[in-house]
Amino acid sequence: MTTDTSQHQKWNLSDLLDTLHTRIQGELQACRVLAHPTDKGDASEDVWLKLMQDYLPQRYRAEKAHVVDSNGKFSEQIDIVIFDRQYTPLIFELRGSMIVPAESVYAVFEVKQTANKAHIEYAQEKIHSVRRLTRTSAPITHAGGVYAPQKPKHILGGFLALRSKATKDTLHKNLSSMPPQYPHGKIDIGCVAQIETNKPCNDKKPLPGYCFSVDLTPVTSNKQQHWWQKEMTKPITQLYAAPRLKHRKTQHRLATEKLKRLASKSVILPSPPLCIQTHEKAATAFLFRLISLLQTLGTVPAIDMDRYAKQLIQPPKTH
Repeated sequence: MTTDTSQHQKWNLSDLLDTLHTRIQGELQACRVLAHPTDKGDASEDVWLKLMQDYLPQRYRAEKAHVVDSNGKFSEQIDIVIFDRQYTPLIFELRGSMIVPAESVYAVFEVKQTANKAHIEYAQEKIHSVRRLTRTSAPITHAGGVYAPQKPKHILGGFLALRSKATKDTLHKNLSSMPPQYPHGKIDIGCVAQIETNKPCNDKKPLPGYCFSVDLTPVTSNKQQHWWQKEMTKPITQLYAAPRLKHRKTQHRLATEKLKRLASKSVILPSPPLCIQTHEKAATAFLFRLISLLQTLGTVPAIDMDRYAKQLIQPPKTH
């Protein structure tokens, strides 16, 4: 049986990617011509959200949402939350608002019309409100024993804007500065779809934009990572070294409790520097970079459902 490859030979990867970028750019451009600021803001949020819903792998889900933790604390409303689609229980939809557990979150984004200092600080506040939440992690029992709880991964914080008059240096300074009141608010990735300029432009050639991100590639020589692996495997070693069954049961309970405490600790690692690029296809370049960073995060940990269940027996709060 022969396969007709004549059609395939006519395809060109560059042309396919150009078509993708033209579609994305066209939708973003449509937002800019809306007159009413509220309509424009809602439209830009919808375009960025739909971009992620259409092109992110199916293991992820993107929605506007609040984030909640096992202590009952909530984040601010986030324009775009990317969370786990497959292994996430406890997703609530109440009166049009979505609420997702903190353990399921991979990334959060704030969307604005313009990229100025005030809007960037507002995005850092939103990101901080999510990262400050407690995230649990439960051990997983398998045929050969018990997998230790997974350390919750870094939550990506992002900022998206349609346009900016800022220079690259000014934008880098604003993105890299950390307000002391938002220590968990660092921005890791984002995009400014178009750079505004007073120079005459060619309508046939769209203006470039900014694409920015950090490098989150794991470093095998990281001392903290080695310490973490040692601490996480120690209780499991003790568990299977117990000589008697009753001791093993006690060790299992103690090991599980210790692993849960370790996994829920918030550790702030040194953050890599932010790199900003001027790109003629900034929005599409951002999408590709986002997928790459999500791949480095792996899979979210198993939720410790017992911690959430405790909220069922909490006495109602009095006001």
